Amino acid sequence: MARWQNPFRQVEPVNATTLRQIFTSIANWSETVGGVGPAGPQGPIGVSGATGATGSTGSIGSTGSTGPTGLTGSTGPIGSTGPIGPTGLTGSTGPTGLTGSTGSTGPTGLTGATGPTGSTGATGNLDTNALTETGQALVDADVFAMYDASQAANRKSLMSRLATYLFGKISGDVTVTSAGVATAKSWSSYTPVMTAAAANPTRGTGGFSIASGRYVQIGKSVYGHAIIICGDTGVAVGSGDYRFSLPVAVRKSGGQILGTLTIDSFNIGVIVGLNDGNAQGGLDMAAAVGVRVSSSSYNFINGRHYRINFSYEAA
Repeated sequence: MARWQNPFRQVEPVNATTLRQIFTSIANWSETVGGVGPAGPQGPIGVSGATGATGSTGSIGSTGSTGPTGLTGSTGPIGSTGPIGPTGLTGSTGPTGLTGSTGSTGPTGLTGATGPTGSTGATGNLDTNALTETGQALVDADVFAMYDASQAANRKSLMSRLATYLFGKISGDVTVTSAGVATAKSWSSYTPVMTAAAANPTRGTGGFSIASGRYVQIGKSVYGHAIIICGDTGVAVGSGDYRFSLPVAVRKSGGQILGTLTIDSFNIGVIVGLNDGNAQGGLDMAAAVGVRVSSSSYNFINGRHYRINFSYEAA
């Protein structure tokens, strides 16, 4: 039998499986084909085929087991305090309990015998030289030793009592409280009176008719001012030199300047106390204390103003 020739020379067998697929119709396969030769070298890797279409999404797997509990977060800040609720109603007062009965008084015990009088102790002496100087300012709470004459005994007293005692001894034109506050004598009111040597004038009424003055006396010094304004009805001139009263008697010494006198808007000048009492604008020393002006020159007329400012030595 002739040896089989491969009609497909261009096809090189790769393995036995491929040859069986080609020659399954040949009956004498086992006689014509020799033993399988050694495997040829591996050919180059073929080109990758196109990527197939994406398969459909698989079914959702079962839910996994629950994980462990997470750590507890830090505590949040304390919230602001809420408003205070309304005060509850006060409960009614309970009834007063019954007063227990008073127990009977026990019998009085016998009076014991009076013990003998003890001997009089020695009078103590306070040695101020042995005391230490405080070196501090005195205050009301400090204490000093004293002899109380009303009780004929040694006593102590607060420093505040000393201030009350000392300031209480001050009198006259200045007073001082226990706290050390001094108050000068206050001003007083007086009513100046207009007279005349022969017949007194009449100030009249209506309009701005007024007679008013104020003064203060400190020791022998007197300070003050006065004003007299004639009215517009019933004004009478009078006769003789005019005199204006002063609140305190003047020391009678010639030449003492008392102050100033202004009539209406005219400044008459200084007011001088003269012993003879004859100078215009001077003090009439023969009569009651006052300021004298000539009525013939400065008669009362409706609405006339007389102003006096004085400062003088009292009698």
